[in-house]
Amino acid sequence: MNLFFIPSWYPDPARGLLGGVFLAEAAQALARHVQGLHVSVSLWGQGDLELSSGRLAAWLARPSAPGGGRAPRRQVRENLVEYFAPVWTWRYGLAKGNLAGMLRSNRDNLARATAERGRMDMIHAHVSYPAGTVAMRLSQESGIPFLVTEHMGPFPFHHLVRGDDVVPEVREPLRQAVRVTAVSRALARDIRERTGVEAVVVPNGVDGDFFSPLPGPPAPTAGFTFLSVSSLTPSKGVGDLLAAFARLGPGLEARLRVGGAGSHAAEFRALAERLGVGSRVTWLGALGREAVRDEMRACDAFVLASRHESFGVVLAEAIACGKPVLGTRCGGPEDIVEETNGELAPVGDVPALAAALERFATGARGYDAAAIRSGFEARFSAVAVARRFGELYQQVTRGRN
Repeated sequence: MNLFFIPSWYPDPARGLLGGVFLAEAAQALARHVQGLHVSVSLWGQGDLELSSGRLAAWLARPSAPGGGRAPRRQVRENLVEYFAPVWTWRYGLAKGNLAGMLRSNRDNLARATAERGRMDMIHAHVSYPAGTVAMRLSQESGIPFLVTEHMGPFPFHHLVRGDDVVPEVREPLRQAVRVTAVSRALARDIRERTGVEAVVVPNGVDGDFFSPLPGPPAPTAGFTFLSVSSLTPSKGVGDLLAAFARLGPGLEARLRVGGAGSHAAEFRALAERLGVGSRVTWLGALGREAVRDEMRACDAFVLASRHESFGVVLAEAIACGKPVLGTRCGGPEDIVEETNGELAPVGDVPALAAALERFATGARGYDAAAIRSGFEARFSAVAVARRFGELYQQVTRGRN
């Protein structure tokens, strides 16, 4: 089976960009774990060639051809090829973000993939806009069925709403796709309420070979270490977490390590000092993927106090490492956190969050690292999720044949 894979976000490894890395991993997992599948990834410079005021100023200071040194074709695996046709893009409000340019780029990539592999059997777009809209147009032109996986949270992003309605570039791909999948039940519910479309829930997959428990018993440490990794913004509930952590008595010897960067970083550091926990909070800054994994392996529990998550991939990464997790009932985490691997607190409820932190730190609830890992493998491992998509592809193509 030939799959044409269109991601709305994707990293450029040559530039060290991590945006959308989970979609690159999703493509790789499909190629690795779905028997008989060949994956052609269509790229136009997602993220890297999206114009913002900062990027435009940098480009004007040093003009260069779009795409930099990225090759027009990259063989990732025997059955996974990336095709790149660069085009500048921008926010939806102006000429729909250069949708016409993205469509030309993807037509070119589809033509090259077809010339190499033969006709594509399925187009899989990740996120309704822009990838889903592009997939819909290509499907109308070619007759190739398309599937959309939605990741937006909250759904839809605020700039894709006009009045009380979702813009057509979000709504129509979801309505015309042969299947729509959502990464959580909460996101599927939002899609149904805003568009009338019923989505199948298929979570994000996590590379369980990379995110895995530390071999051997953990090194003994004094006290209890919580880890939180997110962008340092109010939507991630960092202020709630700090306020809850400050309620823990110093006798617990609990520490909090916070990874991530963001526009409110200085504000949160100052808040920790005002709350009297500055000496017990370590700010790690932006972390690379290996550093995130190493921090997860070393902590005693992982915490994410978000106000909203369509999924919450860091929670899945933490349970992949065998760690118990504390999240909030904000959407996606409700599909990840269960009794065997952690707890959920109400969004913004500092006393409830503090009480849960105390239960973790005092060992009031014992967690089995092996059981946590086993649950991850069954539900969120890249291989399990890739095979679920493989089954969906087979269902769709059998139905059309």
